[in-house]
Amino acid sequence: MLDFASGTMLLRAEVMRLGYVFAVIVAVGLSSAPVMALNQKDVADCDQEADSDRSIAGCTRLIEFGNLTNQVRTVAYFQRGNAWYHKGDLDHAIADYDETIRLHGWTGSNIDPVVIKTRQGVYTNRGLAWRDKGDLDRALADQNEAIRLDPKWYNTHANRGEIWRLKGDMDRAITDQDEAIRLYPKFPLAYVLRGDTLRYKGELDRALPDYDQALRLSPNYIPAFTGRGLTYEKMGDLARAHGEFQKALASPSQLKAADISKSSLETARAHLAALASGAPPGRRPLGSREPGPADCPRRWQFGL
Repeated sequence: MLDFASGTMLLRAEVMRLGYVFAVIVAVGLSSAPVMALNQKDVADCDQEADSDRSIAGCTRLIEFGNLTNQVRTVAYFQRGNAWYHKGDLDHAIADYDETIRLHGWTGSNIDPVVIKTRQGVYTNRGLAWRDKGDLDRALADQNEAIRLDPKWYNTHANRGEIWRLKGDMDRAITDQDEAIRLYPKFPLAYVLRGDTLRYKGELDRALPDYDQALRLSPNYIPAFTGRGLTYEKMGDLARAHGEFQKALASPSQLKAADISKSSLETARAHLAALASGAPPGRRPLGSREPGPADCPRRWQFGL
């Protein structure tokens, strides 16, 4: 799933912020002088999530700071790549992820643990960028490498499952989504993604329990309401579908600002309008689309 922060809750579980730059600096034995010379505003700007432009500017100033090791510069490139990703500038994001990989080459046995974690994350995040560009083979290769580096990271299994779905291999998609859930059963997004895959397969009775479980884990979770609505719609139960889409629109979820929730809200709104107009069920309304991991909130989607 991208960023310095990893997932909690809903899916950024362990937070890795630019504060980790200082852990790297200590680990590689820099003196305190260059640490203190770093502009704390640049660190804060690079690390924050609310304003991608500010993050890019702060990370760029850190990258251009003369007295940093490659380890520290690696982390700044990684974070800047994440900011480019969230602006939708995939080419710049991929370039920064490439540079993150190039700086160290990931060889040797004495690499700092923080850098190793960045290594796993950069392949995950670059894979997401390739996926969004439509290059599913490169996306899959990067997710495979991320899983090789850390087979227990549930986000990456969920990412790879979505890529398999996009490639039309529903069985492999479900295998990876099952593994994501096995590794972290409290991962609401994985249940939504598996529910979506089951719905695409036409296994509607199996899809509904996954959306239900996502809502047990995260009450008012908008993508789960929308997923249930789409499933009921396919089942021909338009009254229930209508009710689920209304719940999505009325949800007080704190994640309403996240990309996946925005996409789910758009889908729910469009399907409600279609139901009100008497449009045939099963035909996707103009302007709506199925939500997927490309729309996942930043803290859910990404690799660290």
